[in-house]
Amino acid sequence: MKRILALEIPHLIVLLFITLWIGIWLDPSILVIAQAPCSTPPMLARTNGAHWPHNQNVAVLINENDFSTQELGAIEDAFNNWQNSNGPNGNNSGVTFTYASVTSPPTGANQINTHYVHRPAPGSQLTGGASSSIGSVTTPTGEHITTNASTAIGTNESNLDNITSIMAHEIGHPFGLDA
Repeated sequence: MKRILALEIPHLIVLLFITLWIGIWLDPSILVIAQAPCSTPPMLARTNGAHWPHNQNVAVLINENDFSTQELGAIEDAFNNWQNSNGPNGNNSGVTFTYASVTSPPTGANQINTHYVHRPAPGSQLTGGASSSIGSVTTPTGEHITTNASTAIGTNESNLDNITSIMAHEIGHPFGLDA
């Protein structure tokens, strides 16, 4: 049996790296094996796909008593990501968001074109994830329009990346998306 000389090991390592590099260069598709194809999520059936009107400005009202400064930033990041994906290659909604800190939910006419973000009421069963409710109307032409939304983020959610991700998902519901 032949022994591998100490001088041969570096050569074998170099050969291994060259082989890997050539393999990646010849077939870059191996770098995206886990990537799923894009698809349009299904329509939110409970609102008949109601969505914010095109080019609508939505006031995002965040209950300042429920979130830390960092958590407020994570929530705004989710809305900014949606807003920044406008255009023909994005969501093409034209919807923009403005932010205000509040201490209570909007009521009556003050809730039109708002998305209120808060923690659930004490004693709620919602500890993880989030839950949203959406107000909508049907226009005389049959279009289903979102008029307001409210999202409760679970009391145990404190990781900033999770808050941004959860909020990004919930923002899709007032846009008429179910997934």
